[in-house]
Amino acid sequence: ETVVQTLARVLREDGRRSIDLATNIISVFFAFSNFSQFHQVILENQMGDMTMRIIDLEVKRAEDRQSALKGKRPDEMTQRRMELATRKQDRLLYVCFYLLLNLSEDPSVERKMKKRNVTVYLVKMLERRSVDLLVLCVTFLKKLSIYRENKDKMLECNIVDKLARFVPGH
Repeated sequence: ETVVQTLARVLREDGRRSIDLATNIISVFFAFSNFSQFHQVILENQMGDMTMRIIDLEVKRAEDRQSALKGKRPDEMTQRRMELATRKQDRLLYVCFYLLLNLSEDPSVERKMKKRNVTVYLVKMLERRSVDLLVLCVTFLKKLSIYRENKDKMLECNIVDKLARFVPGH
């Protein structure tokens, strides 16, 4: 229990500074989240909240990166740096969303995620290129679509157009 608390504290304090550190710590909690008996320990250490904060931060970072490049043609070195950052970010987002998917077995936790706009973040991920992240997000969205308010939020976010690119034909 001490190790879990320490990891949660390190993530809270230093997770924003290093994407690799955040990925590794979230991966530990993700491994625990595969077993239902650890869900309470994960929730007691506020990892659901911290995971949502990390997702929010990474989405904002990606939007800032896109707006900085708007209208510019990056040189080769900048392009490689951006691709590396995107791959690292995709890996972190994959582990974060998978952790949340595992925790959402409990309907009360799923409701809390809904209040924190997890549906909006999942729909935004459909613009990414990472196949693993895309499959996970579609699976999570499918799970959430059982409830009308989630389905309505997906429609507001224009999910049909974002999913249409995966369907062959017109």
